[in-house]
Parts: sequence; structure tokens; C-alpha cells
Amino acid sequence: MSTTRKLLTSRDVVKLTGLSRVTVWRLSRDPDNDFPPSIQITENRVGWFEDEIASWLESRPRVLAAVAGER
Repeated sequence: MSTTRKLLTSRDVVKLTGLSRVTVWRLSRDPDNDFPPSIQITENRVGWFEDEIASWLESRPRVLAAVAGER
């Protein structure tokens, strides 16, 4: 049985993460960052694997509402 991994466009990644397109681009280019690397789809198009973006989001620290409101 073969499993197919879904590729996300930059627009999809922006919607899922809430980050700007430029921030996604910067994070994916930084070798010291743990953001998933992009996949070259065509000469002018890149994508990200959905499961890698989901794992990255899960790895982000959560901020409690009470702590966030104290700032």
C-alpha cells in the first residue's frame, strides 16, 4: 500500500500558520530554524508537505491565555 503525502502551496501554509508569506519564506531558508524545508515543484513553484507543517505547528510552544493577558 502506498501513502500519498499532500503538498501545500505557500498560500495554504500562510492560512494554516497565520504567518506572512515573507516570514514563511525566511523561515524555510534559515538553516538554523526548525521550519520544514520547501520542496521544489517546478522552476517557479515550491510547496511544503502537509504533515511536516502540522508537526511543526504542534511543536510550537503554547501560551496560556492568562499569561498572554498579563503583558
